[in-house]
Amino acid sequence: MSEAVLYVIVAGIYGLLGAFLSVVYYFAARLRAEPLFHCLTGLVLLLAGFVAALGSTIEFENLGAFHRGSQFFLFFGASMFYVPVAAYLIVHYCGVLIEKITSPGSRQAPPGTPLTGKQEWQRIQTCLEALAMDPTSSTAHERLGDLYASMGFLDSAVYQYRKAADWIQTGYGHSQLLYKAGRILVEKKKDPASAIALLRRVVKLYPRSYFASYARRVINQFEAHNPPPERASERGEDQPQEPFFFPPGAE
Repeated sequence: MSEAVLYVIVAGIYGLLGAFLSVVYYFAARLRAEPLFHCLTGLVLLLAGFVAALGSTIEFENLGAFHRGSQFFLFFGASMFYVPVAAYLIVHYCGVLIEKITSPGSRQAPPGTPLTGKQEWQRIQTCLEALAMDPTSSTAHERLGDLYASMGFLDSAVYQYRKAADWIQTGYGHSQLLYKAGRILVEKKKDPASAIALLRRVVKLYPRSYFASYARRVINQFEAHNPPPERASERGEDQPQEPFFFPPGAE
């Protein structure tokens, strides 16, 4: 096999890998938003880089300037198939980074010594007093939700996360709060039907986020095991009702 034929085969494989990625990213909107698929894309790009390096080692004897130019533009043209994928990934992760930096995200205290029961109730009381002064404080609502969740008061935790999300309304912090509320419903209360409305909001508002990836998995599993007539319980979830809860020992 001559060097020219081998070079064309290697360049063709290199171009086909790029064309395959571009087609998948163009037509599979749900798949291209998954972080796991981005990892697989990285592996394909590494393979493409190996093929490109292999092509660069092929040497031609007595090759004129015209043929060397043809060699360069053949690989350059094949590389153009990778431009849409690279552009999508750059824009996607730049957007995620900017959103996380500029949005009012969740502020969690670093892990430390576990709180005693009395300390937990004191912190709950502090949060309730802060909310009495400023009912729009998303930070106080979230901290109260964290405390309720750690103590096992799951309905109260979900309510506080949703109230905190109502006051943030957009950005990384908003998506994280909806995710936290939905995850409690799915993983701790074992009630995915009640979480579907929340998770669909995450997918609709923040389709590129990690939280949307989790939401899609839960929604897909739920829909696979529940035909449409059995999913009526997920409707009308946008206005939560605060559970009756009086913290003992708070007086």
